[in-house]
Amino acid sequence: MLDKHKTQEMCLTAVEEYGRTLKYVPDEMKTLELCLIAVKNDHTALKYVPEALKKDCMRLVQFWDVDNSRSEKYVQIYWK
Repeated sequence: MLDKHKTQEMCLTAVEEYGRTLKYVPDEMKTLELCLIAVKNDHTALKYVPEALKKDCMRLVQFWDVDNSRSEKYVQIYWK
């Protein structure tokens, strides 16, 4: 689908279902909220978060998933 046909609502629905679809969201539509939803759904989506949002996103994911050792390890590995 062409970027001009994508809407914020469509992108939100996609990342809620499959976090890795963040890869196909145009950078100008990637908000911290959208990125957090994507990464919370699938931690591997972190690689598609824009650099300007990545640090905040990783901090919030660690805070939310403090009991999820898999996500904590992924964020620690990614951070290195």
